[in-house]
Amino acid sequence: MFEGKQPDHIPVIPIIGQAAARLNGTTMSAELKSSETLAESRIACLERFGYDGLYISADTWVTAEAMGASVEYFDDAPTAGTTPLLEDVHDIDRLQAVDPEHDGRLPLLVKAVEVAASRSHDQFAVIGNFDQSPFSLACALRGINHLMIDVYDNPAFVTQLLDICTESVLCYAKAMAEAGAHILNTGDSPATLVGPQNYKQFALPYEQIVFQELRSCGVLSTLHICGDTTKLLKYMGESSAQSLEVDYQVDLIHAREQVPEEVTIIGNIEPVGVMLKASPEDVATKVTTLLSSSSKLGRFILSTGCAIAPETPADNIHALVKSARSAKLS
Repeated sequence: MFEGKQPDHIPVIPIIGQAAARLNGTTMSAELKSSETLAESRIACLERFGYDGLYISADTWVTAEAMGASVEYFDDAPTAGTTPLLEDVHDIDRLQAVDPEHDGRLPLLVKAVEVAASRSHDQFAVIGNFDQSPFSLACALRGINHLMIDVYDNPAFVTQLLDICTESVLCYAKAMAEAGAHILNTGDSPATLVGPQNYKQFALPYEQIVFQELRSCGVLSTLHICGDTTKLLKYMGESSAQSLEVDYQVDLIHAREQVPEEVTIIGNIEPVGVMLKASPEDVATKVTTLLSSSSKLGRFILSTGCAIAPETPADNIHALVKSARSAKLS
C-alpha cells in the first residue's frame, strides 16, 4: 500500500498498544517486564485477531524519562509524568540527548522491535513507536503549560530545546530502524494546541528533519496527531512522513484532498464511541460505511483513530478485522 500497489485485501492495523496486556489477561507492568514478553504479547494479539501489523510501544513518556524526566509507574495503567524536568529555562544547560543502548526503557523497546521483527518473516508489519516527536517531547520535558507560554514569550529557548529533542528523537528512531522495524511511528498531539501558524514554526520543521533523515535511512514513517487536525492536514502532508494516522474527528475524503497522493492515510474508526462502547454489529456497520469510500481514499490502511482503550471488547476487534477482510477492493 505504501508503494501504491494493489494489495490482495484492504490492510487493517488497529492501534493496539498497551491494551494488548489486558487482552492477553495480564497487566501493563507485566507486559513490560522484558523485551521478549512485550513482543510476544503484541504478536499474540495479532495472531488472535488476524490483523496485518503490530505496534511495539509503551506509554508516551519513554523518551522524556530517558532524558531525565520524573515518571510514576502503575501496575495496570500507563506511566505518567510528574514534575517537569525543566522548571527553569536555565536547566536546559544540563540536558543531553539520549543513548538508546543505556538510557531508561529505550533498550527494552528497541530489543522488543528486534524480537518482533525476527518473528515476522515478512508476514506482518512491525511498527516501532518512537514517541514523542520533538515538539511533544519538549512539552513533556518543560511542562505543556510552560511551553505554550514559551512559544510566545521565549521562542529562542523553545528552538534550543527543540534542537536537543530532535537529536534524541532521531537517536531512538534510528535504533528502532536498525533493530528491524518495517515502519516507524511517532506522535505530535500537543502540536494541535498552538494553532496552524505556530505548528508551522515550532513543530513542522522538526518533524521534517526527523522524517527526512529516516527516509535517507530507507525506513517508512508515520505521523500521528490526535484529535481534530482538519486545519493542520495540509502541513502534516508536508512533514515528509510517508503516512498519516488520522483521528476519527477528521473526514477522510477531506484528508485525502489535503495531502499528496503518495501519502498513505491510516484511520479512523472511533476508539471510544465505537470500538469501546458500541456492539460488534455497529462496529461492522461503521467499517462497511467507511470502506464504501475506499476507492476515493487512494493509499489507505484501515485503523482506529487513536489507541484503543484497555477495556475494548475482543468481539469488537474481531468485528473490525472481519469487516475489513470481507470488504471488496474497489
